[in-house]
Order: sequence, then structure tokens, then C-alpha cells
Amino acid sequence: MQIIVYDKSLRAQICEEMLRGSQLLDRFMQVIILPIPTTRDGIHVSGSDVPLSEVYQLVDSQTLLIGYGIPEELSELSVGAGAAVCDCKEDERFLLSNARLTAEATLGILLSTERRSISDLSIGVVGYGRIGERLTELLLYFGADVRVFTRRQSVGEELAESGVGIGDSSSPEGLYDLDILINTAPACTFDWLTEGNIPEGLRIIELASGDNLPPTEAVERYPSLPARCYPVTAGALFAESVERFLLLGGFGGRV
Repeated sequence: MQIIVYDKSLRAQICEEMLRGSQLLDRFMQVIILPIPTTRDGIHVSGSDVPLSEVYQLVDSQTLLIGYGIPEELSELSVGAGAAVCDCKEDERFLLSNARLTAEATLGILLSTERRSISDLSIGVVGYGRIGERLTELLLYFGADVRVFTRRQSVGEELAESGVGIGDSSSPEGLYDLDILINTAPACTFDWLTEGNIPEGLRIIELASGDNLPPTEAVERYPSLPARCYPVTAGALFAESVERFLLLGGFGGRV
């Protein structure tokens, strides 16, 4: 079996090593491992100038194509060629585990870089999806004053009832008394936020890959955080997701 890896990260290396020892892949002559995410521009493989069309040229009926957020066209063409396509973005268990790692890594960054205890900090968390929810739980456990910024009214009401503060994203005043703002949401929440009106002294951490925050050096950006902080665990989760895909016959579909 030939394994082609379009990713030089340790996460991908660990994933490859684990899959080489899996009997579930014995029926494939070729395995292609794409990065997480597979692409950022919809044209090239992430982190390279390799066009996605080049990947498709390698695919045949004995191929297992693995990725995260595989473009619909590449996925459909590959299935049409008889390949099995494993998109881990469709695996809810993987998404939850990856979110947990991201939240833990974020906490680790704060613990290792802040001069004050977490319990002395006022922290805003933007978004309350998988990452935002887990991160909020961790920060509360460590005693932080946490404020969640969410546009989902039902979520805001539920959090308020449990005693969690709800942030006001309508103007800069809602950020003035925060020490740190952590963004987990890919969609824009702060329509008014620009480089010129970021409150002085506010530390901003970007975990998402969207355009929610302005492109300024004041924003600390941490894409692919699990692979940067916990690559061995992240690689194991990636491989386990692929094995789950094969055992279950897909994530809600057929192999």
C-alpha cells in the first residue's frame, strides 16, 4: 500500500504511522492524506501551491482519499472514479475531540504567557460552538471572569440563567473592561471593529480562520492549534477518525 501525504506536520506523520499499522486499509492500494483543512482557497492544497486538480489525477478505484473540508467537486469526482472519500469534518466525534484539544491548548497559552493568574482575568469568548463552550467551561473552572459573545439569543439566555456574563458586541464599550478577547467564531460578530478602535491594553487571540477580526499585528493568530500544541494527540485523533469511517461504512453514508 502506498501512502501519499500532502502535509509535513507531525500530526500528519503520526496519522500516517497509525494507519500503516491498520488492517482496515488492506483493501486499498493507495491512501492520500490531505491537510487539515484540505484547502484554504478552494483551489490549492493548504500550505502549498499544489492544485486540487493534481490530487484528483492520482485517484482511482483503489484509493482512500482523506481530508478535512474536502471541496465538493473533488469529493464527487473522486467518488465517481470509485475512490472512498473520508472527510473528517463530517465526523462529529472528531470535531468534539478537536475542539477539546483547541480549548486546552488555548488555556495552556494563557497559563504560560500571562503574568497574572487566570482567576484575576476578565476574558471574553466570542462564539459558543464546540470550541467556545469547552473553553468557557475551562476558564470558569480556573476562576476567570468570563463573558460570552454570541448572537444566538437562546444560548445567551441559557448562559445568563447559569450566571455566565453575556457580552455586548454592538460597540467598543463592550470590550473596555476585558483583559483578553478570544475569538472562536468564523463569522463576523464585531462589524465595527478595526485596527484603530481596539481598546488599549486588550489582548486578542484568534482561534478561527475566518474574517471576524481585523488583519493587525495586535491580534494573536493560532490556526490549527491542536497540531501546534499537541501534534501527537491530534494525529491520533485524525487516524482514529479514518478508522471509524471505515468501520462504520462512512459518517452517515457508504464507503
